[in-house]
Formats: sequence, C-alpha cells, structure tokens
Amino acid sequence: MLEKVKIFSKQGVTRKILVLLLACGIFPMILLAGLFFYFYFSGQKQGIGEVQKEIGDRIATNISSYLEKTSGQIQVFASTLQLMNHNAQELKNHSYMLLDQITEFDKITFADLSGNEISKVSRYYTFRPFELINISPEKSFQDAREGRTHFGKVEISSHSKFPHILVSVPVKDVQDRITGVLIVDVNVLKMWDYISRNSIGENRYAYIVDSEGFLIAYQDISSVLQKRDLRNIEGIRNLLQGNIGVFEYQGLIGKQVIGAGALIPLTGWGVVVETAAEDAYRTLYLLMMIVLTIFLLTMLTALLLGFRFSFKNLIEPINLLQKEAEMIARGEFGDIIHIKSADEIGQLADAFNRMTGNLNKTTVSRDLLIQEISEREKTENALKKSEATLKSIFRVAPIGIGLVSERVLLWVNDQLCSMIGYDREEVVGRSARVLYPSQEEFDWVGLEKYDQIRAYGTGSVETRWLHKDGRIIDVLLSSTPLDPADFSSGMTFTALDITERKKLEDQLRQAYKMEAVGTMAGGIAHEFNNILGIILGNAELAIDDVPEWNPAKHSLEEIQKASLRGRDVVRQILSFARITPVTRKPIRISTIIQESLKFVRATIPSSIDIRQNILCDTETILGNSTEINQIFINLCSNSAHAIDQETGTISINLETVFLTEDSAAQYDDLVPGKYVRLSVKDTGKGIRPEIMGRIFDPYFTTKDVDKGLGMGLAVVYGLVKKHDGAIQFVSEVGKGTTAEVLFPTTEEQPEIQTSEPEDLPGGNERILIVDDEESLIIMVREMLERKGYEVVSKTSSFEALTLFRKEHNAFDLIITDMAMPEMTGERLTQELLMIRPDIPVILCTGYSERISEEKAKEIGITAYTMKPLRQSVLLKTVREVLDEAKSRIQEQGWT
Repeated sequence: MLEKVKIFSKQGVTRKILVLLLACGIFPMILLAGLFFYFYFSGQKQGIGEVQKEIGDRIATNISSYLEKTSGQIQVFASTLQLMNHNAQELKNHSYMLLDQITEFDKITFADLSGNEISKVSRYYTFRPFELINISPEKSFQDAREGRTHFGKVEISSHSKFPHILVSVPVKDVQDRITGVLIVDVNVLKMWDYISRNSIGENRYAYIVDSEGFLIAYQDISSVLQKRDLRNIEGIRNLLQGNIGVFEYQGLIGKQVIGAGALIPLTGWGVVVETAAEDAYRTLYLLMMIVLTIFLLTMLTALLLGFRFSFKNLIEPINLLQKEAEMIARGEFGDIIHIKSADEIGQLADAFNRMTGNLNKTTVSRDLLIQEISEREKTENALKKSEATLKSIFRVAPIGIGLVSERVLLWVNDQLCSMIGYDREEVVGRSARVLYPSQEEFDWVGLEKYDQIRAYGTGSVETRWLHKDGRIIDVLLSSTPLDPADFSSGMTFTALDITERKKLEDQLRQAYKMEAVGTMAGGIAHEFNNILGIILGNAELAIDDVPEWNPAKHSLEEIQKASLRGRDVVRQILSFARITPVTRKPIRISTIIQESLKFVRATIPSSIDIRQNILCDTETILGNSTEINQIFINLCSNSAHAIDQETGTISINLETVFLTEDSAAQYDDLVPGKYVRLSVKDTGKGIRPEIMGRIFDPYFTTKDVDKGLGMGLAVVYGLVKKHDGAIQFVSEVGKGTTAEVLFPTTEEQPEIQTSEPEDLPGGNERILIVDDEESLIIMVREMLERKGYEVVSKTSSFEALTLFRKEHNAFDLIITDMAMPEMTGERLTQELLMIRPDIPVILCTGYSERISEEKAKEIGITAYTMKPLRQSVLLKTVREVLDEAKSRIQEQGWT
C-alpha cells in the first residue's frame, strides 16, 4: 500500500490521472452538495418558523375567543339587570344563579356609581356586610363607569387559589344610562389547556405574558406563582415592541430556541411558542449527516474505482514492465509479468514473458496476501475499541439503560441494576414483568408505550417499579425501537428514578390544601370571638354580684373557666389560619396527656378499654397546651371510630426516644436528637392501603355524614408541623392502626404560676364606647360604671363621630371596636384624632388582617387589645391609658 501511495506522489502519468479525476468528478460533487444543503436548510428553517407562528396565532385566537365569550356572557347578564330596581338581596340571588350556571365565574360584585359595593358573592367565600368596600379608585371600576369593558391582570385568587382575571362591564337601564358596575372574577384555568403540549405538539411549549412582560400562564404553575419578569428574553422584547415574527434567541428554558409570538386581542397580552433549536433542527441535522455520509461514500468509491482502474490497468502494468526490464538488465530472470490484456501493454508483457520464460521458472509473490491480513487485523482492533467505548458510556450513564426484545430483557447497565436492587444475571433473559408490582401495571405500560411508538416513533410513560427489597419506586420510562419497521428486532429504553420528585410534588399539594383550610378557619373563629366576649364578660360581672356561699358562684366560675378555654381555642384557630402568632412556651406534656385522658374516657364508650403507659414525667417541649390537647383528642376519637360499636382496646404510650441520622430520615423534616413520642394504637378495622395517602386531605373521610367532616387529621397534621414535629400512621386492615407523633424536647422548664387577688382600679373620667354589638356595649359599660366611670355608648360609628364633633372636650377616653359595618375602628380613630389630636384611644379587635399592634401605634392609637377582654384586663388598660394621658398633659403644661 505504501508503494502505491509513493507512486501517486511522483511526477508523471499517475499524478495527471489523479488530478483529472478530482477536477472532473469530486469538486463538482462538493459544489452541488453545498448548494443543496444551503437551500434545504433555509427552506426547513422557514417552515419551522411558519409552524411556530401558526400555533401562536391559533392559541391567541382561542384565548381571545374565550375571553370574548366570557365578556359576552357577563354583558348579557348585565343587560338583564336594572341596578336601580334591585336591592342587595335580589342581586345576590341573581349572582348565585349565575355562579351555578357558569363554572368559570368565581366571584360577582355589583357597585353603584359612587364605587360602593352593593352586593358581593363568591363560590368559595361568604362576604359579610362590613367587608363591602368602596372601589372607586380601582381602574376596573373607572373603565366600566365610563362605559368600557375592562380586562384585568391574571392573579391567583386569595379564596380559590386558582388563577383568575377581573372583568368589569357597565350596567345600564332601559334608557341606556349607566346605573352601576358589574365585576366578575373569571377562572382562567382553560388558558393552561390552550398552551398544553397536547395542542402544540411534541418538543414545543407555549406561555403567555402580560403587557409588562410578566409570565401569567405556563404549564409549570410554580413559575407563574413566582411572577417571573421575562423582559430580558429577546423574543419577549420584540413582542412588547410590536415586532411580530419568528426569531432565534435564548428562550424561557435557558436554551437557544426558535420562537414566534402573537398578540391576544382585547387584553394586550402576548402568547409565545418556542421549541429548542436542537430539537427543531434534529431531523435536518440527521438528513445532513445521511447525505454527507452518502457523499463521502460516493467520493471514496469514485476515488477507489478511479485508483483501481488507473492502477490496475495502466500504472501497475507499466511499473511491472519497468521492474522487469531492470531485473533483466541485472541478469535476473525469475519473474513473469501477469497482465491479462489484449492491448499494447498486454502484448508487451507477453514479449517480456517469452523473453524470460526460457531463463527461469517463476514464483508467485505473497505480498498481497500479507497486506490483506494486516488490514483485517486493523479493522478488528478498531471494532474492539469502539465496543469498549460504548460499554464505558453505558457504565457511567446516570440513568438506567437497557435493551429488550418481545419484552424480554437482553441487556441492562449497572445504574439500572442499582435502581431495582438485582444483579445483572438475575434479570437478563427474564421477562420485564419482574420489574412491575402487578400484572395490570405491566400490561398498561406495554399498551401505552407501543401506542406512542407507533404514533410518534418513541414512547415515554410514568410508571412504578418493584425494587428487590419490596419498595415501590416511581420511574420515567422512555423507549425507542432499533428498527421502526420491525419491533421484534428489539428496543432500547432508559429509566429515570423520579421517586423524590413525586414526593416533593405531593408535599407541595399538601401545603396548598392546608392553606385553604386555614383561610376558612379564620372566618369561623372571628364570628365565635364576639359570642365568647359576651359570655365571659357577663359571667365575670355575675361573679362579682354573687356571694361566696351561693352555689351559683361555683357555676359561674365554671362558665368563666370554659369561656377562657374557648378563648384559647379561638386563638388557636386564628393561629392555625396564620392570623395571629403562635404562642408556645415550655410545657410538661405528660401532665396535658393525663388531663386529656379524663375527657377521652368520659366521651368514649365503656366497651372500649383504654390502656395508658406514661414513661416520661419530667420531659418538656415548646408548645401550646390547647393544641397538644386537640391533637391527642382527635387521635383518640379516630381510634374510637375505627373500633365503632365493637369491643376493643386503645393503648396510649408516651416515651422518650433518641433519633440518629438513619432513624430521623424515616420522618419528614426531623433532625437527629431527643424527642417525646406519643403513640395511640387501636384494635380497629385499619386503613386500606389505597387511601393511606389521602388521610391528611381536608374533607376526606370514610365516616358517615353524621360522624365527621374529614377535618380532624388535616388539623392534627397542621398542629404537629407547627410544633416542629412529625406524624405517621402504620396500619394493617383487620388488625388495627398505630399513630405516632414526635415532639422535640427542650431544656427550658415551665413557669410556676401563682394567683393572687386582684385590686382592680377605677376612676371618674368620661368614656365614649363604640361597638356595633349591643350586648358587648351593655356589658363593657356596666364593668366601667361599677368602677366609677361615666360612660357614653354608641353602636354606630357615624353617630359616635357626630357626637364627638359636638362635645370633643367632654370625653377623656375613646374605646372602639375594629370591625364595624359603617366605618372601621381604624378609620374612626383617624377622624377623631383630626378633631382632637390628644384624645387617647383604645382599639379592640378579635380578628384583623388589616391592622397590627405596630400599625395601630403609628396612626395614633394609644392601646391595642385582643378580644374577648377580661374585666381585669379592660380596667387595667383603661386606667393605664388615662394615667399616661394625664402625665403627658402635665409635662406639656410645665414646658
């Protein structure tokens, strides 16, 4: 071979033949291939862009039609109403009828021309009269007031936790005069349907931005909740500047993409459709590689054929003749020239052979055979190296890879063996059924995967595999056939363990559920607070009037104790609703459990035996005693319901445990350390495996309607998490259930409380009380008048403000409630301080998301107290505020 190459490097006929072959054959082929690739690439790129733009236009049209339809329904509803002829209750009734008919509507509000809300109803929340506000500054009201339809931004509803937009339209009478405004919160989950992968194809994704470039709709809802600013993306900047077209840029997923945008009429939003450039050009690159391979093979073939023709038929014979002539000149006559040709070269070779034939017998050269053996050895070595490289790649790949034929495992890599716990020898040659927990799952994956492969060429499914040790793991399985035309030739597959990802997704969904429960709990607690205030205050007044020897005094004291416990429950509910901070202090948990056991024993049927094993008496935790009590009673109540009408046993166990890193990993969010473990075990019917994952869901229950609403374990879960603890259930159908709760211990010790008789202060100042609850007014007035104060009370904020304007110097103190229908206590205080800046004000509230103690101080409120108030707290606060005000006046007089 080396000799042949040297021949082509020499000047002469050989080089001329080679140059002629390149000039007439190879160079024209290269030029044609280049032109083909250029025009084909340009056409494909234009086609991809047109597809992107068409999808974007289609999504924009669908969303626009959806919004037009929605606004049309709202306008039709508005046209059927004459706002001046309906009172608030009639408007509510009409609104509820519309919510029943149109599932996309979440909230409906009517406002008069001054912006005052007349009616407001929601699918997920009941508004009270004092929650109706004035919305005149809002753009939605102003646009509708001027006769225009308004579309707001996409926001996450505080009530439903779904994405929604606010649509407002004017309400007109029969003479086409605007009499009010109709505002509807519209659930826009359908926008997610319009941008799903099913509607835009594989390897593409779509998203929607508002007029300011913020993400408002995408298949990943967590990105929407972050309100990502996408103005740094080139495609978004072009869309916001009105440059509608197809561009290539760094896209939303952080890769180079081909993107097309379209504007959505009515809203000013834009929809963007993107596909990764590497995915878009994959087919093109594959075709380029195929054509390039064919071109190279063709060129090599032409070179080889040309080389063979010129070498075998011209160059080699001439060289042989040259060598033979040189050998004859040296006197060597042993070779014969083998040239089978009838032309002049063949005739010349015959003449040489006849000349040397009589001199020596010839021998056959073995050079060609040795050369062929050498080439074969080189080829075999290259194949071995390629095979070793491929095995190395499969060995270090971070995901499972395998090969199957007819669903029989032919080969698997080390990572796949690690995922399932088997050695390679245990699975190779066996059916893939060994990987699945059930025959149904195995059959479903086969049907789904092969349907996808027939439709798209590849298939991906999320399934579950059975580990060798019995654990279930979640797997993302992707398969591709070796030969799309013949599935029996085998399929390669990859397997990615997504167990942890699924676990994180479940935790996120649980957090959303608990947040919704908290919102509902806060509203209930607010209403209950005023009732408790009336009961507690009147009980304390009655206790003062009843002598010690009267049996009624003991009953009244029990009412007082129960009211205080009810107050603690209300505060606990408010804390659960994230309205008030959690008050936790060192408590001895064994004492709480033993006290709670008395209540449990009194409420559980005597046919159920309760066994207790309290092994820790001195351990303390940071917690709230009312919440610990509620956790324990809920768990015992569930155990009693599990036993139902039968005889059985509930075992209570309280002990100290030490968690190592390995044992702490079995619980959610626990670290190694010392814990108190509370166990409640029953001999009931147990929990079925298929519903175990839903036991903490709000409103999920297997009990009858009259035995529970399904909120118990949801509340327990939230309370345990607030104590930095963990809870888990172990159950076996027919044998019973064990609930384990772990609380971290603390070195702090509980405070020792001592009770001493209180000497409640009084006075003779004049006090104005404002509260819309007449019973509370009567109670507080009597408490103050008994201590010598002169009290004036009003149930209307406007009446109180009018009185104060006339007699602003006649009062020494104002006590006002926060939540009132006509004017809130915060607003009333601001008005009073504008009339008389030095008047001291005490603000009372049982539930408020709008004002905190710090904000109350900022606007001039002297004292801020939480309802329900005890008599002692009220009298001490009043005296302290009055004394502080007198001291301040004296200091100013001295200056």
